[in-house]
Amino acid sequence: MQIFLGLLACAAAPATANAQSAPSDVRCLLLSNAFSRAEDPKVRDSATQSKNFYLGRVETRTNDQAITSEIRTQATSIDRTQAATDMAACVARLVLAQQRLQRLAQAARPPK
Repeated sequence: MQIFLGLLACAAAPATANAQSAPSDVRCLLLSNAFSRAEDPKVRDSATQSKNFYLGRVETRTNDQAITSEIRTQATSIDRTQAATDMAACVARLVLAQQRLQRLAQAARPPK
């Protein structure tokens, strides 16, 4: 439960880690995959949504060799003691993307 509350708190704050690079997307994908196996269903659901978001970003942005290389690099650099904080930053990026798309969808509606 503490992890979920931490994720929500960080998601509500402006994300400083909003850099949208392939390495950070791969890192978030790996973290999301790990947290999607959490015991807490709320954490699991949030991580699964995040995993799907980052999977789409990674899959469409780079080639197979670069993805494989980046997975190796990121997998060895994830610090378990920092993982929840890193995951919170990933969720915050997802929340910002969702909010942006909602604003764009509202702006695209025809005037009444």
